[in-house]
Amino acid sequence: MDEFLARRFEFPDCRSKKVLVLGLGGGCDIILAYAISTIVAKTQPERVIYANTKIIHDISHLPEVTTYIRRVSHERKVLSGPGRRRTHGTTRIDESVPRGDEGCPWIFLLSDDRADQELVKDIVNLDFDLLVGIDTGGDSLVEVRSSFDNQRDRRMLRVLFLTGLPVLHVIVAPGSDGEASFEELQRAFAEQCAKGRFQGTFDLEELLPVLRTLSEPLSEDRTPRIILAAAEDRLPRAGQEMVVVPRGCHPTVPRAWLTRAFVFGDA
Repeated sequence: MDEFLARRFEFPDCRSKKVLVLGLGGGCDIILAYAISTIVAKTQPERVIYANTKIIHDISHLPEVTTYIRRVSHERKVLSGPGRRRTHGTTRIDESVPRGDEGCPWIFLLSDDRADQELVKDIVNLDFDLLVGIDTGGDSLVEVRSSFDNQRDRRMLRVLFLTGLPVLHVIVAPGSDGEASFEELQRAFAEQCAKGRFQGTFDLEELLPVLRTLSEPLSEDRTPRIILAAAEDRLPRAGQEMVVVPRGCHPTVPRAWLTRAFVFGDA
């Protein structure tokens, strides 16, 4: 995997463009989407909207952007206490993220069978120039049995591609979600490389303070906390370069994977 790590990625010049940075899998993907939006912002876009994907049905209390896109309430709600309250199936983590352009973070809803088609239209009509899909862990590349919610990551990624707009598919800390094995991820990476889609990697080091602040109340098995544990060399070792991820199927992956993001796409 050294050949993957050796190729460095830098976000393209987004001057005067409107960029969507969208968490594909819900949950903590919004924390990574927000963090990566701070890198995108350095390329001087006109607007950068960070958002997350949900399948929950009842968020009628949130203001509409469109029928299938909502924005969180104006008031930021800070999370309190490590795992003290349930976050799955809610917008609690999303509402804890700082507010940005056009009242983001936004919530993209895959709540029914019409959502996919309508979201394609919405993204195009909202005049985005570049789409950045964020998947923490990599199950949007690997078809795994343990994925839930109709493989939300892969479904939302298909929506992005169907828009016909430039898409960057960013896999943050492969293996950190515990959904796929090292071997499955390796095969998926090799397939993407064979298609000429691998763009390179970038280091997460500059994002660690953001991850530390926003994930502090969460339990240690959440993906941002696993990234921080890897960066601080606190994960169980399984050889000189490999560590065990304390989540899901407990995959053994290179520690270097957990502190980098891997970018695929044609943008």
